[in-house]
Amino acid sequence: MIDVTYSLLYWVYPIGLLSLALSVACFIILMCSSGRRPDRDGVFPGIFNKVPIDLFLALLAGGIILLFWLIWEVWYTGEIVGAILTGILTVISVNVALGLCMSIAARIKEKTLLSNTLIWIVLKLFARFFKLLGKALSALTGAIPVIWKAVLAIICNFSIDIFLLMMAYSWDEVAFFLWSVKTALLLPFLLYGAVMLTRLEKGGKAIAQGDLSYRVSTAHMIGGFKRHGNDLNSISDGMTKAVEERLKSERMKTELITNVSHDIKTPITSIINYSSLIAEEECNCEKHREYSEVLIRKSEHLKRLLSDLVEVSKASTGNLDVEPVPCDGAVLLSQVAGEFEDLCKNASLELICSYPSTPVSIMADPKKIWRVFENLMGNACKYSLPGSRVYLSLESDGAKASFIIRNTSKAPIAATADELCSRFVRGDSSRTTEGNGLGLSIAQSLTELQGGKMDVTVDGDLFKVVITFPNI
Repeated sequence: MIDVTYSLLYWVYPIGLLSLALSVACFIILMCSSGRRPDRDGVFPGIFNKVPIDLFLALLAGGIILLFWLIWEVWYTGEIVGAILTGILTVISVNVALGLCMSIAARIKEKTLLSNTLIWIVLKLFARFFKLLGKALSALTGAIPVIWKAVLAIICNFSIDIFLLMMAYSWDEVAFFLWSVKTALLLPFLLYGAVMLTRLEKGGKAIAQGDLSYRVSTAHMIGGFKRHGNDLNSISDGMTKAVEERLKSERMKTELITNVSHDIKTPITSIINYSSLIAEEECNCEKHREYSEVLIRKSEHLKRLLSDLVEVSKASTGNLDVEPVPCDGAVLLSQVAGEFEDLCKNASLELICSYPSTPVSIMADPKKIWRVFENLMGNACKYSLPGSRVYLSLESDGAKASFIIRNTSKAPIAATADELCSRFVRGDSSRTTEGNGLGLSIAQSLTELQGGKMDVTVDGDLFKVVITFPNI
């Protein structure tokens, strides 16, 4: 027997290595097949997989501790019953450990290894509790005005400082440590508030300057900061919608005025033509000729009113085409003076012009700028006090050129400068002349359409208009 055993001495190593390799292979097969079913896809965990994995680990750790204790006792006592019990417990522990490994493999495949633990469940409960607590505190503080929140924060900070100051008499190191912790926790909140306020300030400034496309980023904002950011974005959206609706309404009105005016012009032209033919006919009745002349004059006035109405509508909505070219300001002013000199004399007005000593050039549309001066000089000749002067001048400071028209009104001006530039508003409340109240409105719209600016000043009976264009 001894000879046979000795002859198998060197076979122990390959048999052991083969057994180890087979054990590892079997273990891998068990891990791969854990949670699987024949001819079915997916993971099918067993009933033990619902037990938290950390509880399994605790039971296994307890069994291993008990096993080592029994081995220790059997080693010293040598009892047969203890040895048998130790063997049984070893087999059970090995199987439990193997089952735990298979359960871990199935949980990994199911992606529930961490979520199905007692620690995870407890942390999840704590997270839910603190979330509910945070919502309750947020609802509570949300109803408190900002000023009272600030007062409450100051009182809490002051109370903590007083408490730490009292602690400093006995535990100065502990008090200093707690004060450092408080300061370290308070600093991020202060920086957060500063960053959020800067973001809100930037958004408010952009919207105030007319950038309605700007949006305040409410990412990472909480509480009042987020509500204020959303309010700013809502204001921007509302203003954008209002502007779009206003522009749409203006375009619709312009189209309506243009279409209606075009339809009215045809019968007005016929009225003017037939009235002229009637006036040219020989007739013994003097009233016949007088009525024809009144009819022609009023029809011409109505035609001009329609033309002015269409022009002011197009100019105010930017529907007029503008072709700016370099213009000599002095030449333009001399042409205006030459054109209206006779008209001023007929109205018993003296036209006084002044020009700069250096050339002044501007960018303007010749037709549009001429219409501006035509309206302004026409008003000056129509409404100036007879025997007074009309001043027409050009000034330049190097950066901009200013055309200035000044005259003295023959009637009290019953409107402010802003009202005079509105449509259908006239300076004389009596309305005894044939003006339509559109001249200044057309002049202002055409000036702005060309990149200029028109300012009207009223000082008693003195009426002053300043038209400004950038120099080139």
